Amino acid sequence: RERRTDPSTDVRASGLFGIAQLLCFTEDHTELAVTIHKLSTDKDQNFPFALVSFNLTGLVLQALRQQSSTAMAARLRLPRHTGDR
Repeated sequence: RERRTDPSTDVRASGLFGIAQLLCFTEDHTELAVTIHKLSTDKDQNFPFALVSFNLTGLVLQALRQQSSTAMAARLRLPRHTGDR
């Protein structure tokens, strides 16, 4: 995928799922989300909270896809059942 030049519109590999995940996280874990947001705006920490969330979601999706691909490849290598023994 092509990287966007404007990081405020870039959800990278997480896509719409990353936006939904961030929304659910902030609604279901409001206190923790507020704490993380405060940390993200701290003068020493200073990180883009939403973009970090999108990137973490993208990493999880990538790991799940890799695990799924590995499992599928392993299944394809198994001998096929040819009937009753």
